[in-house]
Parts: sequence; C-alpha cells; structure tokens
Amino acid sequence: MGDGSTNASTSRGSSNSNRPEWLQHKSIAIKKFKQSKDGDGVSTAICEIMLLREISHENVVKLVNVHINQADMSLYLALTMRSMTPMEIIRHHRDKVNQAINQYTVKSLLWQLLNGLNYLHSNWIVQSRPKAIKYLG
Repeated sequence: MGDGSTNASTSRGSSNSNRPEWLQHKSIAIKKFKQSKDGDGVSTAICEIMLLREISHENVVKLVNVHINQADMSLYLALTMRSMTPMEIIRHHRDKVNQAINQYTVKSLLWQLLNGLNYLHSNWIVQSRPKAIKYLG
C-alpha cells in the first residue's frame, strides 16, 4: 500500500542499547514515506496507518510502530515480517536447492496470499473495479 519504499530489516535482540525496545525483539520491515511537494506521501501514510491500526488478520502485516524523522520530515512504518518471504523461498529453491518448489509449499503460499486478500476485500480495503468494456459496433 502507499507510495513508500519497503526495506527488510531484522533485529533479534542485539546488544545495541540505543535501539528502542520495540525494535530489539522483533523481525520487522521498514516502510519509508518521503515528504513530497504536494504532501501526498504523508497523507497516504496517514491513511495506511489508520487502516493498519484497525485490521487484524494472520495473513496481513501488523503495524508495530511509527517513527517520524524530524530532519527530512519522513515517516517510517515498522511492520511485522515473516521469517521468509515468498521471494526468499523462490531464491532458496532456485539458487541453493536447485529444484522446483514442491506443490504443498506453493499451495500454502497461495492460500496465505488469497486468505489475506479475501480479508482485505471483505473489509472494503481492497476493492475490485470492473474495467470499462468498449463495444465495437
């Protein structure tokens, strides 16, 4: 969602005491929203924050924290992250195992994706819009 960029970042209880408590014990993804000239980035982030605070589903990311960088007025969203993303699973099988992903893993990934999408659609967060059909006559 939004026009922010997402960077995966893991933190597993490091000894760095400068990190906030919420960052020390979780695997998180960071999504950055930059301030645009027309203010679009921040307004998009605010909408996303409000939505993420309202929803809860096992196959949808959860909002962990929000941080504002005063220097450049950018917003950072800390989101829950799975131990392995679908892309990491694909790379693992392609580069390390050198064999196709088994059908049960594919089915599991597809089920999780569709289950989360169904939740978002059922709560009017993602909506299907029929394309305009042009008739040739």
